[in-house]
Amino acid sequence: MIEEQKKNKIEMVQSIFLGLLGLGLIIKIFIPVFEYVMDIAAVGLVTTLLYKATLEKHTGKAFLYSLLLLLIFILIFTQRMN
Repeated sequence: MIEEQKKNKIEMVQSIFLGLLGLGLIIKIFIPVFEYVMDIAAVGLVTTLLYKATLEKHTGKAFLYSLLLLLIFILIFTQRMN
């Protein structure tokens, strides 16, 4: 009975270790891909904001959209510097 519990604990530790190795491998492979996806999403957001700003030329929303664009560019460039 005690040996069976030890065996179960050893199997549990091994499965946790293998799971962590698999998670580390997934992170190692997919983080660079995720950065490219975020770049594409940022470009999409910027083009959408530019389109909205051109539609709202004479309202206060154009100023808000331009501030959002400035914030996005600042965030992207500060992230690239690090």
